Amino acid sequence: MAAKKTSTKAAAPVPPYGAPINDAIKRGDRAEMRRLLTTAKKTLKDNANLAKAVAKLEAALNKG
Repeated sequence: MAAKKTSTKAAAPVPPYGAPINDAIKRGDRAEMRRLLTTAKKTLKDNANLAKAVAKLEAALNKG
C-alpha cells in the first residue's frame, strides 16, 4: 500500500467579515459568531491605520 500524501499547503485564511459573519448569523451558530467576533476585533486592532492609509491613497488619487 502506498503512503497517503498529505498536503503541506496551509488553508487560505477566511476573512472575518462578509459572508462568514452573515452565514454564522443565519445559522444561529453562536460559537462561530464568538470566534468570528474575536478574529474581527483582532484584525481591526492589527490594522488600525488601514482607514487612514486608504484615505491618504484616495486623497492622492483625487489630486490629479
